[in-house]
Amino acid sequence: MAKEHQEYCEGKVYPIVEKLVTKTLLERPDLPVPFMVKWIAQETNNPIPTPQHLLLHDIRGLQMQIGELEQRLGIVADSVPRSPMAGPCSSSNPSIMHEGISWCLCTGPEFDVSAFEFQHGFQSTCSVVAVARGWRLSFCSKGVPLVEPAFATVVRGGDTDEVHGLAIGVQHEQLPMVKAHQANFEMVPMNLSTYDGQSFCGYAFIAKSHAIVPEALPSARHLQSFVRGARKVGLSEAYVEQLGAHLTYEPSAATLKARRHIPSSESLPKVTCVELSGMSDEGEVCHVSCLGYVMRVPKAKVFVGSHQGTDITQRVLYEWRGLVEAAGKGK
Repeated sequence: MAKEHQEYCEGKVYPIVEKLVTKTLLERPDLPVPFMVKWIAQETNNPIPTPQHLLLHDIRGLQMQIGELEQRLGIVADSVPRSPMAGPCSSSNPSIMHEGISWCLCTGPEFDVSAFEFQHGFQSTCSVVAVARGWRLSFCSKGVPLVEPAFATVVRGGDTDEVHGLAIGVQHEQLPMVKAHQANFEMVPMNLSTYDGQSFCGYAFIAKSHAIVPEALPSARHLQSFVRGARKVGLSEAYVEQLGAHLTYEPSAATLKARRHIPSSESLPKVTCVELSGMSDEGEVCHVSCLGYVMRVPKAKVFVGSHQGTDITQRVLYEWRGLVEAAGKGK
């Protein structure tokens, strides 16, 4: 039996595990588990059956039963009231109820379908502008103090609140992979409707409790990335104007004074990326490099663990410009 186990491992297990470990070490992803799940799925060209996957089959069955009951009761999508902020209605818009599709609501700042596909490693099936009533956009997700105090997330609101976004359709079996990649967010089911008034069920990813901070003003950069993205995908102009009218963060006089006293990079000792990687673990502190500076930071304040001992300039600049994150750590 031991020989059979050894032969099985050598023939079936070790080759893929070695490739997986090598790929993970080369990429050094911020979230290694979702990365590995996605890699295995791509390598085997087959979705991985997970407990969530099995649960989705049960959900799908229940949704079909709900649809049948709604038909018997005479409840149709056209009976759903349109949003007061909805854009022009298109009566020729076909039904968005596609067989085998789950919907993920992207509420910004990246509404781009290609960005979603790049991030998760597979192609979406379709997309449609949608509204979630009883929810609102809130700037209460942990940000960068004194620069971007808070990022946006979706929170429960009142009866008159609503959040608009782009619902992106994925195959049911791909939904667990999406969830795995969004490890810092909760996948929450919610009722959605199109600007035409068609209702359907979907999911949104909201910040987990440990990442929630008191609501704060967003930076002008963060807010404008929402406005640009919202206009690009065709969210209603009323909603876009409401977003653009939000107040933004202004640094205090003390913060501006402190920024002026930051020493120039030329006056500081040079540290290579190799040296930086060896400085990643010093008790309760670590070192992170960005924009030419190496900073000694308490580990408790480093939100992404893989940033310790690395240069994150490339990542930060891509995020600052609202672009899809590039591969690699950046130099």
